[in-house]
Amino acid sequence: MQCPSCDGILREMKFGKFNVLGCKPCDGFWITRKDTENLLDYLLSLKQTGKKFKDISPEEKEILNSIYGRYCPTCNGSTTSFMWGDSGASSFECVRGCGVWVRMKQLSDIIEWWEINSQSRPRASLFPPNDKKTEILSTDTNLVKGILGFMSDDQNVLSTPWATISLIVLNVIFFIISLIIPPYKFLQMLFVPQYFFSNPFEQFYTIYTSMFLHADLYHIFGNMFFLFIFGKSLESRIGRTKFVAVYLLSGLIASIGYAFLTSSPSIPTLGASGAVSGILGGYMCLFPRAKISIHKFIFWIWLPVKITLPAWFYLGIWFLGQQLLGIAAGTRNIAWFAHLAGFVFGFLILLVLKLSNKL
Repeated sequence: MQCPSCDGILREMKFGKFNVLGCKPCDGFWITRKDTENLLDYLLSLKQTGKKFKDISPEEKEILNSIYGRYCPTCNGSTTSFMWGDSGASSFECVRGCGVWVRMKQLSDIIEWWEINSQSRPRASLFPPNDKKTEILSTDTNLVKGILGFMSDDQNVLSTPWATISLIVLNVIFFIISLIIPPYKFLQMLFVPQYFFSNPFEQFYTIYTSMFLHADLYHIFGNMFFLFIFGKSLESRIGRTKFVAVYLLSGLIASIGYAFLTSSPSIPTLGASGAVSGILGGYMCLFPRAKISIHKFIFWIWLPVKITLPAWFYLGIWFLGQQLLGIAAGTRNIAWFAHLAGFVFGFLILLVLKLSNKL
């Protein structure tokens, strides 16, 4: 599991009597909200027995206070800034109240404040009784997630998703080129299972050229819309390199899977649907409990109503729908089986990476 504060790996560990998720590179750990004040009491008792906590420079304190969390390790939801009372130290916590990020280098200031606070009566709580966490979007992500406002998720995206944006731009460029080039050149770039099996080495390039081509505006808009909605969160979690690799490999597996499963091998295919389906599968693997908000349109009239569904349900219904459409009559003009193959591959490859602690 990737650290929400840096690119390190979170591992289960013991901190005193507490079970936490720790990260060695950034020297921090994640602890549940209910254990946080008990942890401070434990650390205060260590200080009173002579334990020394390392102090840091004002410049380093400022840098640490400016580092935000990318996601909650417990529920994969958004995070928000968390102030450690009047200590001057800040980190981040889950917006749903799952836990808090603790930085070892900030403990000196935090424990010093907690010692003063513990002497007051009544002692101030880190979490006021009326501080009820709700499932809301982090303010750091509202701008990115509001670009396409009629569908969003609740995952934290603090950096610009350049890989996702770059793939969208490439698809748009290829679409424009397809409108300019002669029809026979366009046909040569499409993936045809029959041609591929007859000469796989010569036709291999068509798997990727067809992946960036689309039939019309509706086709490219649908694919790019889903790539943006689900891709930005997945990229933020696994990094740009892994994200692009999952996208391209999902497209490859989707095309080959379709070639083996289709009953019409002479019909050419095109579109990023297989690759995007892999991104959806990876998203479902890592963010099954994420909230997908769908703002309702009726006859193209915007209504201030939205439907919120868990990702596992929304994407599960999508997957089932692809399966039913794939075996239904009259749908051979759409490569439904490519969608299925891409989705399954994306889910499985992220599951393998997750279980092997490569994220």
